[in-house]
Amino acid sequence: MSRSLRATVVAATTLIASALTTTPAQAVVPEPIAFTAEAFYSQASHSVTDTATGPDGATYLAIDLEGSDFYWDEEGSFQGGGDAVVAKIPAGQTSFAWATTIGGTGSDEVQGIAVGKDGHVVITGNTTSTDFPTTPGALRSTAAGIDGFVVRLDAGTGAVDWSTLVGGATRDLLWDVAVGPKNRIWLAGTTRSTDFPGGGPIVGDGDATLTVLTPQGTLHWSEVVGGQYDDYLGRIAVAPDGDVVTSGFVTGTDPSAPVTELGPSNTDRPALLRWKGNSAAPVLEKVTMIGGVESDPPNAISFRPDGALLLAGHTHSTDLTLAGFPVQATPGPNGAAYLLEIAPSGDEITWGTYYGGSGPMQPRAIVSDAWGATYVAGMSAATNGQQLHHVQSGAGGGWEGFVVKFASDGDLVFSTYLGGTSADSVDGLRLDSTGVDVFASTTSTTFPTIDDLPGFGAAIIVGHLAEAAHVSEVQGPRRTRDRTPTFQFEVDLDGTRTQCQVDSGSWRACIGMGFTTSRLTPGKHIVRVRALTGPGRTAQTSQKSFRITRGAHR
Repeated sequence: MSRSLRATVVAATTLIASALTTTPAQAVVPEPIAFTAEAFYSQASHSVTDTATGPDGATYLAIDLEGSDFYWDEEGSFQGGGDAVVAKIPAGQTSFAWATTIGGTGSDEVQGIAVGKDGHVVITGNTTSTDFPTTPGALRSTAAGIDGFVVRLDAGTGAVDWSTLVGGATRDLLWDVAVGPKNRIWLAGTTRSTDFPGGGPIVGDGDATLTVLTPQGTLHWSEVVGGQYDDYLGRIAVAPDGDVVTSGFVTGTDPSAPVTELGPSNTDRPALLRWKGNSAAPVLEKVTMIGGVESDPPNAISFRPDGALLLAGHTHSTDLTLAGFPVQATPGPNGAAYLLEIAPSGDEITWGTYYGGSGPMQPRAIVSDAWGATYVAGMSAATNGQQLHHVQSGAGGGWEGFVVKFASDGDLVFSTYLGGTSADSVDGLRLDSTGVDVFASTTSTTFPTIDDLPGFGAAIIVGHLAEAAHVSEVQGPRRTRDRTPTFQFEVDLDGTRTQCQVDSGSWRACIGMGFTTSRLTPGKHIVRVRALTGPGRTAQTSQKSFRITRGAHR
């Protein structure tokens, strides 16, 4: 029996009103961050592994399914072992528009999902199923050991367009997918097969793979790169100019590609490989080496609209190259998450920070807005991580989901745990007009705003963190002869932009936490201040009436 629960909570605290308030009472102001959530669970166990948001604002979930049918897929059925599910949640909604189950009788694990501008969804993952469903013309139709799979679906209906396996004679793994220029499908992975497309002799324990398919599912290009160690490419993202960046551990690449070192020399460091995406065949343009003396696996990469690359991962290194004003300058005793902002040229780290507490943290999703603010989500085993404007008081136990927002200047805007007493993870984010949607998985019996989850299998949580910055009482003169009076105010959330308005005039940016009017005529006027937490958002407005008396200063 399936059940869907909705609950809403607004974590409330009291803030002291301005010292200049006209009444002695304290004003009760809600916290600027509020959380609502809905849970989806059934007799099966289902956990989100990746998400992607399409041009229409809909979010597509890649889900691992175990134990039983996916309740919200009315036509598909569970095949055994573990299956992959793709589900669509339209913009502004929390329910599934459609869901499609894909798999064979072995183990099928979906790893990545992407959406193309052509209105199609692509998933990739790995399978041991010898009967994994493929379509006519597939590159490979029967798995040998472990092979990667790629499936393209219609974004409107969830119908499968085509399905293929990718691999060779031994172990082949695909970890991530992106849709680049000309709707070509880029796949990042690793192989031990000497007959992997574009490959040859395996130098070390395994080599990294980058494979490009046409929109029709045929092979466009493939290359195997690596050196004497176990190499892989684990994450992939498309830049605003159409270039494609892959991240992973690679110890051998094309020697003609320029290399930039952004950290101490160490063979066990992440590499960022930038490929020309618009060319007939991908060309490796640049290699950027990052990291410190320990292992620094990258977990999530994303591009900002201005072309800057955002990279989040987990590290034990104490010597990561940071820049700007880090929120946290050193990792905890068991490591920490890290966030790096790399210039579009790939030659400079423009900002970076550690983030976390005494336990390990695993970032899983990263998004940014047009103002340069960055949201990071994932899972944390630290019980003493940073909390600011949190909707959950402390960690519940085990692995806990988390969401954190950094302003464009690197300041911490908010940070909160999201979870219960068991294993929880926030696996995807989607920005909207009031805040950020979160897509999470939990095996806990409780989750913020939801108290009676079954706990016998992983449930899917679709939640929303609303950002509503509050402007304090506007301070300034009630009566003045000054025709250009100045007013002050405060905002309870960092990273906001404030706008001011006089009477029915246009809204214009305030300077800092103050506002000086243009020259006004004698009489009654109103000044208004509002705070915006992101592009296109508005929040609470504060206003003050005042009068300019005759005989005003010139």
